[in-house]
Amino acid sequence: MKDDSEKIVQSPEQIADHLRVTYVPTYLLAAAAALLLAAFIVWGFLGNVSDKAYYSGVVFPVQGTTDITLPNNGIVRSMLVHNGDSVHEGQTIAMVSIGNSHSFLTSTVNGLVISTKTGNEPFEAFDPIVSVIEGNASGAQPQRTQLVAYADNEAQRDLRVGMEAQVWPADEKRDEIGYIRGRITQVVRYPANAADVRQRLKSDVLAQRLLGEGQKVVYEVIIDLQRDPSDPTSYDWSFGQPDDVSMDFGTYCSVLTETRRLSMFQYLFEASRTRFRNLKLKFE
Repeated sequence: MKDDSEKIVQSPEQIADHLRVTYVPTYLLAAAAALLLAAFIVWGFLGNVSDKAYYSGVVFPVQGTTDITLPNNGIVRSMLVHNGDSVHEGQTIAMVSIGNSHSFLTSTVNGLVISTKTGNEPFEAFDPIVSVIEGNASGAQPQRTQLVAYADNEAQRDLRVGMEAQVWPADEKRDEIGYIRGRITQVVRYPANAADVRQRLKSDVLAQRLLGEGQKVVYEVIIDLQRDPSDPTSYDWSFGQPDDVSMDFGTYCSVLTETRRLSMFQYLFEASRTRFRNLKLKFE
């Protein structure tokens, strides 16, 4: 004998006995739809997306550098100082040859060496032989510093004076150490080439790194690096001063600037308008 569960349903009356139809109240459906609509409106107004510009720069003194030069062409026979050395006024920094004569080159200022020519390297009249950041002979970093940054054409179009900038050493991770708060004080709209960057920073290595591979022109952006209000000798870090992180002159840094922030509704409208414009151009 078969079980009752195996009996075949043979009439509509038997189906009604086995099935139960459940109806969802209309007010629950309306409430769910209202909640979804409210959530969408809140998301549209409070949610946002932002456009960001990424570029690079170098920590540099506000007062610039002092170039030690000679009024004649010659050759550096021996360089007696190196990048990062402290020098004082009157100190012998190199031995040079001009024609058939040999002489010693002395520093005209106190400060920190950031760039030098090398031994047996020729120089032209008034060509920088040694570049020095004027200041304390101990090499102490002045309080006023800036970031001399360079952005590509696409990024510089959206950058404006007064925008905030996030700056951190390029060999560190921003999510781990945070960033220094900065503010854009100048955007040079005239393009600079490799020679311009090299002359500005007094360094072939930094110029090559800032230009990158295949990039012929860049645009200079000056960023004021803000100081900690409670300690003017330290930078204003987002997570507090990190340990073992150097921001000395010449430090190569990454920069992030939020150029525009849109609500989700604005973003959807802009995206739709752009797509419509592209379709229109396609079929014209």
